[in-house]
Amino acid sequence: MKSALDQIENRLQMFFENYLINGGGKKLYTEVAQSMLDALENNIISQDSEQLAPNIFKIYLNLERLPNPEELTYFSEMLKAIIQSTCEERGQKFSGPICIQFFIDKEIQQRVHIDTSFSFISMQKTEQIINNFHSRGEESRALTSYLILPPDEFFKLRKNVVNIGRSEDNDVVIDNLLVSRLHAQIRVIDGKHIIFDINSCSGTKVNGQRIYQHPLNAGDVIEIADVSFIYYCEPDDKFTPERGNSTQKIP
Repeated sequence: MKSALDQIENRLQMFFENYLINGGGKKLYTEVAQSMLDALENNIISQDSEQLAPNIFKIYLNLERLPNPEELTYFSEMLKAIIQSTCEERGQKFSGPICIQFFIDKEIQQRVHIDTSFSFISMQKTEQIINNFHSRGEESRALTSYLILPPDEFFKLRKNVVNIGRSEDNDVVIDNLLVSRLHAQIRVIDGKHIIFDINSCSGTKVNGQRIYQHPLNAGDVIEIADVSFIYYCEPDDKFTPERGNSTQKIP
């Protein structure tokens, strides 16, 4: 753990300087970072002769409100990088993209509590989707499209416009305070699904790149505030977007 602790210390110092954080803010972020390393250390599992690290981290804070979304997003990215490098050094793998979520919970006894879990939306699955899609020549065929949501749930894209965000009236609801009320939309334009970021605070990424609008292809990985899901297509005789798509909530 020494190298990980060294990384935490060095990166936290840069973070504090960049965002002019001092006093209570320093103590909070330091406590969260150390708790993250403890949660990682205590929840490694063995599967098929490999060591798997949890990739879902839900951070509950006993606070009146969350810190500034911009600094919290930067802090989250910093934690992801440290966790990634720590596990790579140890030969440990992840079952899917690292997801860090923040919540306010005034009922927890301590100031910071972290729950971990495993989501098996893996890059191997993503590559398989892409290869199968192109090998069958499905670009020219009508498609039925889905989002593969954690933990491996399929959400069929039936509507011309699918709203994604924190508000309960969205089609895909992400219960994460880093997510804007209406964060992103997937729209059908000229027979293709295109994702739009709706002026969100923490941004929307496709395949690791921040986007403002982006045409989706089979196997694309969409990231919204550290929640990752895959755009998936399968051939269909007739794909007609329709009303009445059920809401899917990501806890």
